[in-house]
Amino acid sequence: MTANQFLTELKPLRAFRGEFIGTGLLDSLEAAGLLRPRLRIRYPDPIARRFWLETHDHIQCQFTLPVEPDGPRWDAAVELSNGLYRWRNFIAYGPSPHPLDDRDPRFSEFIQQPKDFLFEPRLARRVDVSSDVYDELFDDCNVEDYYCTWQVLLAAEAAEAGIHIRLNLADDDIAQAARDAFAAGRVPSGATYSYDTSSARAAGQFMEHQNALDAVVWFAEERACVAVYHQGSWWGTVSTKSDRSGSI
Repeated sequence: MTANQFLTELKPLRAFRGEFIGTGLLDSLEAAGLLRPRLRIRYPDPIARRFWLETHDHIQCQFTLPVEPDGPRWDAAVELSNGLYRWRNFIAYGPSPHPLDDRDPRFSEFIQQPKDFLFEPRLARRVDVSSDVYDELFDDCNVEDYYCTWQVLLAAEAAEAGIHIRLNLADDDIAQAARDAFAAGRVPSGATYSYDTSSARAAGQFMEHQNALDAVVWFAEERACVAVYHQGSWWGTVSTKSDRSGSI
């Protein structure tokens, strides 16, 4: 699932109380090494700029930086992008293997394992699409993160990870002293704290069984896609007959 789909599933769990459930949260979890996307599609900047041009053809502009020319690399990027689009819109195009499950070797340049790369904030990953129309403009069309459904539960466990500090923040003096202490990189005076290692142990269990979890999720998702597709086809047939005959 994409990052936005992941956040949609995570929000109802109310695991991260007091935090905004958005891409900033995913960035913080990845930076801490608590939760990483399973896969990341990242198109080289010249390819991303050409994609941007094709989706903004109403803007006549000349990019400041290079754009991908026709060739095998561009063809592979288009095929991957189209394959993802067809898979997401399977009701219209019919069921098909997900391009990330059935990978063409030509796609390898565009697919990353986040665990193998140093963390880079989401904003820093954006592509520069500055031009003679927009002096400084960036877009995130070059990157898309993918998570596995079971990682929603891993994220919920990660919500409790770390050191928990207990303070009476209703007291203005204590609250200000705490802010000053954290800004100086130290624990506030008089604070009590505890370590929670249970989430780390739970994460280890998830990692130990991730192949089995992936298999279960893959089966469930593919089965659901086929079921929805056939249900949609059946209703479409009924609707067509109704239009022709005036009755079902």
